[in-house]
Amino acid sequence: MTVIHDAVKKLKERLEGSGCDDGVVSLWITTDVPICQYPKGVCLEAVYGGRTAEMVTTTPFEGKTKISFLYGAPLKKQMTRAAAAAIINVVTGFACISRKLHSCSPSDRMECQALLTRFYDNGKIYVVGDLSVIPDLFRNRIVEKPEDADIIFIAGDGFVTDEGIAIQKDFLLTKEIVYLGPSTAGTASLLGLKHWCPFGR
Repeated sequence: MTVIHDAVKKLKERLEGSGCDDGVVSLWITTDVPICQYPKGVCLEAVYGGRTAEMVTTTPFEGKTKISFLYGAPLKKQMTRAAAAAIINVVTGFACISRKLHSCSPSDRMECQALLTRFYDNGKIYVVGDLSVIPDLFRNRIVEKPEDADIIFIAGDGFVTDEGIAIQKDFLLTKEIVYLGPSTAGTASLLGLKHWCPFGR
């Protein structure tokens, strides 16, 4: 089981009896919206019930599917996990469980960086995946192994890669894991995980 499987299980519980399970979610790549500054990739936009939410990934899946597709799905591939994360993001937004569906405005990025460095001003940091900005913001504090870190940052693709899944499984209870940006917001909201996105919309 993964963090995403746990989020799917929690989502199923929250939606039980609502009829939302039969709703169709559309997934497509969109290039005309600003995306979170931290992860690298393209914006996989999920649409459900008039709401939209983003997931930044390098393995987007376009198509339509029912929410119930998630229930019991093995989610063994990065592409299906990215799709699942996008679906979780938009459905939790629709259900008012999560409030961070989209990236902040580019004008908020510098303040976000400043707040992040101020809030996490101590400890060694491990970065999951290919993140922009973070290595420069926390220069001389980045470590090469997660077991050496005090804090682990996860955003976008790092959330759904094999490495990211393994790190979350191994360290969720023993390390401070911080989920960054809208891509991880739905799962973090469902499971009560530490989430950073002060200006997301």
